[in-house]
Amino acid sequence: RQVGVGPRAWFHATQAPAEALYAALPGWLGAGVEDDLLVVGCGVGTVGVVMAGQVASVTGIDSSLDAIHSAELNAAALEVGHARYIAGDWERALRDLTLAGERFDVAALNPMREPLGPRALGYLSKLGVRRVVYMGPSSVSAAKDVAELRGAGWVVERLGVAALHPATYHAMCLVALSRA
Repeated sequence: RQVGVGPRAWFHATQAPAEALYAALPGWLGAGVEDDLLVVGCGVGTVGVVMAGQVASVTGIDSSLDAIHSAELNAAALEVGHARYIAGDWERALRDLTLAGERFDVAALNPMREPLGPRALGYLSKLGVRRVVYMGPSSVSAAKDVAELRGAGWVVERLGVAALHPATYHAMCLVALSRA
């Protein structure tokens, strides 16, 4: 599958490592066809596009309006009719989904270089999420958020690293967690 990227949206500079990551992601998420997927930090919608045929619905949140526009266009171009995208602050969007009574089974979290933080992460349980894959390009931010999740009763099941930018110090930390 190909995705489009708007002029101010971000995407991987090196395709092969990104493709390997996205090929492995369904196994890490362990989602089924009846599961609703929440993607926090959805960017241009790549995770939603990859998972679309394997889940009941996809809801993506990103703070970049440009990325959300690209995600919506990508979903339309690839005929992913069961995806929706929300632009705005992650914590506020998660709160609004919680207040609306929304429920999700699995979540992919990609907060870029800043941790989501305890309040945003606290909404995951309230939303019914039972399994999370945290994809953090900052090991420091990933460690903070994973420690927060562990303190709230989540259990680390799997760890990994994806070298998305070979020959640099940048690596994507991958952590699969489930609620105890």
